[in-house]
Amino acid sequence: MRLSIKQFQQINEINAMGIEDLDKSIMFVQILTGKSEFEVNQMKVKKFNKLCSEILKSFNDMVVDMNKAKPVNLIKANGKWYWINYDVAKLDAGRYVETATFGVDLIQNLHKLMATMVTPMKWTWKGLKPCEYDATRHEEIANDMAEAEFKHCYHAAVFFYALFKNSILNLKPYMETMTEKKEELERALMNFKEASDGFTTPNWYQNLKISV
Repeated sequence: MRLSIKQFQQINEINAMGIEDLDKSIMFVQILTGKSEFEVNQMKVKKFNKLCSEILKSFNDMVVDMNKAKPVNLIKANGKWYWINYDVAKLDAGRYVETATFGVDLIQNLHKLMATMVTPMKWTWKGLKPCEYDATRHEEIANDMAEAEFKHCYHAAVFFYALFKNSILNLKPYMETMTEKKEELERALMNFKEASDGFTTPNWYQNLKISV
C-alpha cells in the first residue's frame, strides 16, 4: 500500500479525535481508497468489513516493509523528481533554524521538513540534474512533498534527525545571538527529539555510526 505524507497526517489527525472507532474506520477508508463519505456509507457491511481488513493487513505489511527498508536519495513527489540531502553541515543558518522550528510538530510539518531537505531535479540530455536552491519555492515544494511516499520520508526524517541531533551543539552559539528566538528554538529542538523518538526505529538505525 502506498501512503503519502498527506494521508499519514490525515490518519494521525483522525486517530487523535475523540470519536467512535466506527467513525474513524469510515474516515480511514475514505482517505486510503479515495472514496467519498457517501460511497463508503453506501457499502454493504460485509464489503466494508472486508475492505477494512484488507487495509489493516496492507498497513501492517507496510510497517514491516518500512522497518526493513533503508533511506533513499531520490524520490518522486507529485510527478516531480527530488534529491534528498542528508548533509546537515551544508545547511545555511536560515535552513538550520527552519529545520529546528518544524520540530514543534514534526508529523504535521514533515512535508515542510522534507522541502528543506530536498533539491528539485530536472531532466537534461545527460539525465537528471539538480536545480539551484530557491528559498522562495519552499511552500511549492512542500506541497509536492505532501504527495511523496511516506515510508521514504519517514526514513529520511529518522536519518536526518540522527545527524541533526549530533549537530545541535553547532547551533547553540548561533542561538545565543538570537535572544528573542532562543526559547522558541530550544523548545523546537526538544519537540523534534521527542517526536522523532516516537518513530518505530528501523533496522538500519541500530548500527548507525555518524559524525557531524
